[in-house]
Amino acid sequence: MGKKEQWQAYIDDGLLKTGMVTKAAIHGLDGTQWATSKEFQIRTDQVTKLVSCITGDCSRLHADGIKVASESFTFTKCVPGHSLFGKNKNADAGICIYISSQAIIFGIFEKGIQHERCSGVIERMASYLQRHGL
Repeated sequence: MGKKEQWQAYIDDGLLKTGMVTKAAIHGLDGTQWATSKEFQIRTDQVTKLVSCITGDCSRLHADGIKVASESFTFTKCVPGHSLFGKNKNADAGICIYISSQAIIFGIFEKGIQHERCSGVIERMASYLQRHGL
């Protein structure tokens, strides 16, 4: 199995198969895509903006919101240096974003999935990557 296939297994088996995440992606902190779920193409500039918000100042997200791929979310919370959260306009779906030392992990949850469930799955993946120097 090649490196790209290994990263894709993190998405497919580690995140999507839980049933708590409906779309997911893992990118390097520089915006480089490592793996993603189908039809969830996050632009490099979107990734780098969110990395700078998590590692620096999240205040601009209050006005701008969170834009990932073709989806937009209302900014709800930032834990500096750790994570970022948002919800859609109906507040029945949202996004959880966590960083590790080298990666940023995105998880989208849709109606019927609790925010905390998706967040827990994405946070565990970020912790796993962090423990392994990624």
